[in-house]
Amino acid sequence: MTEKIKWVIALSFLTLIAGNGYYQNKQTRLAKLNNPDTYIDTITNYEWQNQVYVENDRDAYFHGQSYQKVDTWENAKVYCESLTLNNMDDWELPDIVEIDSLFQHKKELKDYALFPYWSSTTDGENETYAHCVNFGRYDILTRKKEQTAYIRCFRRR
Repeated sequence: MTEKIKWVIALSFLTLIAGNGYYQNKQTRLAKLNNPDTYIDTITNYEWQNQVYVENDRDAYFHGQSYQKVDTWENAKVYCESLTLNNMDDWELPDIVEIDSLFQHKKELKDYALFPYWSSTTDGENETYAHCVNFGRYDILTRKKEQTAYIRCFRRR
């Protein structure tokens, strides 16, 4: 297990037992601006893609196929890097710490799937795997890069 993953697990554990860790904030943390397709994290200043997942995304996930916001790890990176949203084109696939910070506030999102979301973080022990955060139950897991998972892009403002 990489040092970064150990750090994410430790932070998440402290959040659960302390109830007021870095990712916990009783106030709304994700702010909508003029565009309903994105949210701004008021702590990190990250802008998150917040477009609705459609039925075809869900079907693709269940059948291990690609469709818009469900794809393989390599295609997820390409999708984010080629995304233009709010006239911005500097989107990227978040690393495991960044996607974990969004998980902590998932209920503020317009839509999210109860399944794994890709991170850009490759597994330190096996380069054919990457780390995901499962939004259905809190899990940080590894997944073969050739499998599909959900995609949520972000940008640093």
